[in-house]
Amino acid sequence: PEQMHHLLYFPFDSPGLVEFNLDVKNFPDSPFLRLFSFLLQGAVREGLKATVKGNLPRNFVREAALWYYGEEEYQKHTRYVAFQTETDFFLFHIVRLVAGLTGHIKKRKNRFHATRAGNAVLENGIDGKVFLDLFKAYTMKLNWGYCDRYPDLHIVQASFLFMLYALTKYGDIFRPISFYEDLFMAAFPLAVREVAESTFWSRDGMVKRCVSFRVLSRFAFFFGFIEIKEPRNERRSEMNELRKTPFLDEWVRFHVE
Repeated sequence: PEQMHHLLYFPFDSPGLVEFNLDVKNFPDSPFLRLFSFLLQGAVREGLKATVKGNLPRNFVREAALWYYGEEEYQKHTRYVAFQTETDFFLFHIVRLVAGLTGHIKKRKNRFHATRAGNAVLENGIDGKVFLDLFKAYTMKLNWGYCDRYPDLHIVQASFLFMLYALTKYGDIFRPISFYEDLFMAAFPLAVREVAESTFWSRDGMVKRCVSFRVLSRFAFFFGFIEIKEPRNERRSEMNELRKTPFLDEWVRFHVE
């Protein structure tokens, strides 16, 4: 219980329990870091004029989406989304928010510019300290509940280190996503009390889907801590399997009894 308390409430102030490797050299080609680099390059190249609502310019968002998805996938996405505004490409929106929280970009005179810290990343690349700053901002300052339509469920975001620990322990082989959902439910059974009854989902089913989306997809996969294998003939996401990447073990080390 004491160790769990520290993982949940003192994730960056428990050196005897968890440590982050600031000397790590090889960073993954993760969706987050790819989009972060693209954003910095655009901010340096031209200074990005903000829209009336204070978002990134539409053409730049479209350029980013095309670059990120590739022509074929981009065309598929545009059947449903026109990329008219930054929030239409929500992954990029999240990256822009985090880059602002870490001080790598700043808006002045209605334009987004790369700061000294942002320029340093472009010149020298990502290092352990920069990655830690991004990691902290994403887990501690960004409200994950803002990024989806699930209930607040603050415990899901607070569990990010516990879930990384579970991945370091069990992630050597591909396991179904449901394996990690069940681990979360075993550790935090009272989470179902934060979810209202629904005619479409059971309360524990809603919590599990939230864990899968917020922690495994929008955090662990987004940052390059896991790889996800989709079954050939099955579209349901709960049938997907995942395993940890070597980077996870390089980045974080747990000292759990």
